[in-house]
Amino acid sequence: MSAKKGNFQPAKLDVDSSLIDSQLSFVPKENDDFDQIFSQMNKGSKIETLLPEEEYASVTVYPKQGLCVKTRNTKGGKFFVNLCRVDEIPAPTPMKEDELERMIAEEDYSNLWKVPMSIGAPRKEKDKSGGECFAADVAVNSHWFQATMEPSPIFTAFVITVAIEGLG
Repeated sequence: MSAKKGNFQPAKLDVDSSLIDSQLSFVPKENDDFDQIFSQMNKGSKIETLLPEEEYASVTVYPKQGLCVKTRNTKGGKFFVNLCRVDEIPAPTPMKEDELERMIAEEDYSNLWKVPMSIGAPRKEKDKSGGECFAADVAVNSHWFQATMEPSPIFTAFVITVAIEGLG
């Protein structure tokens, strides 16, 4: 796959195929130490859940309206990305528009500049005509959205691209 100059192309991770063995299977043997260990475990107390005992810290937030991007998924279905504003998400470190443009044009991803965002799981919805579609919510810092992203098509396109890539 050849990337066009000037288009944002996020880095892809390659999986080392030697780490994946499709032939791996467990074949039970009589008098196997493995079976003895698990049979002893089953005699003990039953595990109620695999989740940790402590709850993870969470914060309830109330997103503010941002913008909605209508696109299509790989199967051709409608997909809406609701980009909203949340005060509780930290703002990215400052960057000038011309620096972002240079990074994209030169495909220079050595600068690990990031836009903190919360990407919700895609969910089934109904569009305005009642047809089935999917939607996902993506939240970024409220102040940064208004001060930096809203007036800049470059930052807006970058965030939309990163969010869609994050949705996979």
